[in-house]
Amino acid sequence: MTLTVNGEKTELQDGATVAQLLKKVNTGASRIAVLVNNTVVKAEKWEAFALKDGDHVELLTFAGGG
Repeated sequence: MTLTVNGEKTELQDGATVAQLLKKVNTGASRIAVLVNNTVVKAEKWEAFALKDGDHVELLTFAGGG
C-alpha cells in the first residue's frame, strides 16, 4: 500500500500498523506524536492501529528549548 508520510510517498505491506511504520522510518526520536488523516493516534494504540492505502500520516517530534 502507498501512504503519504510527512509529505512523501512511502510503501508498506497491506495491513501494516503505525508501530510497523515507525520501525520502518526509524525517526530515532524518543517522543513522537502520530496523526493519521489529521487524527491523533495515541501511543497505546500504535501496535493495533492498521493503516490503509492512501492514508496521510504526520510524524511530529518534540523539541525542547529554553
